[in-house]
Amino acid sequence: VRLYEHSLAHGTPDACFPNNWFSTHPSAESGTADTLVLYPMKCPNRAAERRTEMVDYLRARYPRVLDMSGQESHHRYFEGTGVLVIDRVNRVAYVDISERADAGLAKEWAHNMGYKNLVTF
Repeated sequence: VRLYEHSLAHGTPDACFPNNWFSTHPSAESGTADTLVLYPMKCPNRAAERRTEMVDYLRARYPRVLDMSGQESHHRYFEGTGVLVIDRVNRVAYVDISERADAGLAKEWAHNMGYKNLVTF
């Protein structure tokens, strides 16, 4: 277990919910190598949760990285498991399309992660 603390000085009150800015996936799920996914966040204070030392720690442990965070500069967002429900057994991903879940990024995620079906609503 690795513990990272956020103080009020960080300005990230929701930092206890990192599942929105990253997720990890074993090789059996992605069909390739163990995978780290970094997601683009809509709100700047949520994007600020993506601290360098945390990302470096994760990158060192996952050989495959799908970094979607650069889409923030294009105002396209896909806020991880906050907008994504994954049925790993049946290889189906469900996404509620909104300002926080771009349809194109959802399709990109599903394709890169080897999901055969993407259900958007």
